Amino acid sequence: MADNTFDQLQKVVARLIETVPFFKGLKPADLFAFLSKAKQTTYAAGQVVFSEGDVGGQTIYLIMRGSFDVRKQLSDGSVDVVDTLGMGQCFGEMALVDNQPRSASVAAKSEGLLLAFTGDFVATFPNISFRLYENLARIIAQRHLDIEKEIRMLALPVCEVQCFNEILKDMPPPAGIIGSRGLTALSQLGQPYTVAAKEFVVKENSMGQNMYIVLEGELEVSKVIEGEPTRVALLTRGNYFGETALVSEDFGRTANVIAIDDVKLVRLNAGHLQKAPELGALVYKELARIFSMRLRRSTKVFMQTFGKECHRDCPMRGE
Repeated sequence: MADNTFDQLQKVVARLIETVPFFKGLKPADLFAFLSKAKQTTYAAGQVVFSEGDVGGQTIYLIMRGSFDVRKQLSDGSVDVVDTLGMGQCFGEMALVDNQPRSASVAAKSEGLLLAFTGDFVATFPNISFRLYENLARIIAQRHLDIEKEIRMLALPVCEVQCFNEILKDMPPPAGIIGSRGLTALSQLGQPYTVAAKEFVVKENSMGQNMYIVLEGELEVSKVIEGEPTRVALLTRGNYFGETALVSEDFGRTANVIAIDDVKLVRLNAGHLQKAPELGALVYKELARIFSMRLRRSTKVFMQTFGKECHRDCPMRGE
């Protein structure tokens, strides 16, 4: 790394921890060591970093100098600048956990300098990867929850049901987070306990800080829709639920979970994961991936609904 960038990092690393959510909670010395080894690239004004729809990009960027425009292509083919980012801001962070096409284009507005790092690069810093993936899961989950909140506020009840059915349609079921070995390790790390048949594990709208992994038995996930409980999913061994509570304390539980028969669970919170940071990093990375999928779905549904492109019977269409 060039000496001037090295000196610049020393001056701003504390501010990055305070102001950039992705770096929250890191020690200054650890973040400095991490960023000082990242790849740096200079961009001329107008030069494109990546384009909307690009695939295969698994790199996140930190702006060290200059400003960069975030651009979206509209339905009429025109391009709109939706944001302008400056020194100390990150972009492309979801690429660390999913392989989806880039959702926008980013180009240098002025001459600028970026630091770039990939998931493989993050993995070489086990002392901070836990915190980075925890922060990333929080960032993505909050974006998803904000959009879902908007849908609930704006949609009529019948539309809300169909909107959330669309978000969940064809979503992969909650599977074992990191395979059978990981399940065993998490079972030993967390707090095992049993729940009798027909008892609630969590109640819709209640608050909590734990997620749960099913060791034995079967549970029903349900939501109260227009006054009636409606089954959303069934959970068995290796499935997990309540994961949002690990990364957000601002929202209540979004569904009821009831034991169908006697079940054995393991209860996990952030404190448990901190005791095994390498395993915790894998858990938070997987959660960030799941929240990323939900964010893309909820964003699409929101745009379709209030862009009058929703399902045929949607009251929001005004037809």
